[in-house]
This record gives sequence, structure tokens and C-alpha cells, in this order.
Amino acid sequence: MARAEAIPYYPPEPPIAPHLRTSDELLAAAAEILARPDVEISEELLDQACEKLWGAVTRRLRVFADARNWYFCEQGVARDLVDRIDEAFDADSPELIPKFSSLERLRFGGFYDDYLEPDDVRHRMPLIQTLCAMLDDAHRRLPLDLAPPDSRYYRRAAERCAERRAAASAD
Repeated sequence: MARAEAIPYYPPEPPIAPHLRTSDELLAAAAEILARPDVEISEELLDQACEKLWGAVTRRLRVFADARNWYFCEQGVARDLVDRIDEAFDADSPELIPKFSSLERLRFGGFYDDYLEPDDVRHRMPLIQTLCAMLDDAHRRLPLDLAPPDSRYYRRAAERCAERRAAASAD
């Protein structure tokens, strides 16, 4: 009887496709809202467009973080992740931070402060699409063993996330 060869075990990669698909769907949904005439875009719809743009970017950040085993259990960590990714890029690469700042302005200006107009969001849409493409590029180019952010906020968020995971697995 022939001896069977050992089949090497390769742990599965984190599921990337669902996050990217959802991100693309959120971008499309925001674009659909913004394609309407201004008179048809209520404050509620504008808030939805802003949240969909935020969700599209955070889904792409999730792909980056999950592949590197970084914690991303709180939305406040998004800025730390972008800062770390930007820091890891070469000096000649385009900066992520101004584009992410534009997204933050949409999220907080639209959803929390209600001072944005549809044209403000339309104007930033190409920046958000570019930001998504840049995050995809960062995911492909930056090493999987890249050290996570070293900010105090990130460390505390990672501790809270680990505690929640431990509590959930104990149940």
C-alpha cells in the first residue's frame, strides 16, 4: 500500500471579496443618491450618502487591517489606520491623509452637523473613489507583517476589542 503524501495546510486568507463587493455597492448607492437633482435630495438622503461613503472606505480599511491581523473594532481607529498606512508608503506616493480628512468632513459635517449641501458631497466623491483605490494599492504593496499603529487610542481600542472577543468566545 502506497503511503499518502502529506497535504500542506495553508490557513485561509481573510475573506476579502465580500468587503470589496460591499464597498463597491456602497459607492454606487452614494453615487445614485447624488445623481438626483438637488431638490430631490433631502437632508436624510444626504446623510445616507455620506454614511455610505464612510462605509465604503472603512470596508477597504477592514480588508487591510484583517490581512495584517490588526484590530479594527471601533470606527475611531480608522484615522490611526490611515495615518499608519500613509506613514508606511514611500515619500513620493500620494498622501492618503488629505483625502481621508475630506471623508471625515463629509461624515461629521453631514451626519452630525447638517451643514453640507449636495454639491459639497458631489465634489468630494472623486476624492473618496481615489482613496478607495489607494487603499487597494496599499493592501497589495505593503507587507503583511507591517506593524500596526502605535497610538495610545489604537492600543486602548485593541485592548477593548480583545476583551470583547475573549468574552464572546467564553460564552
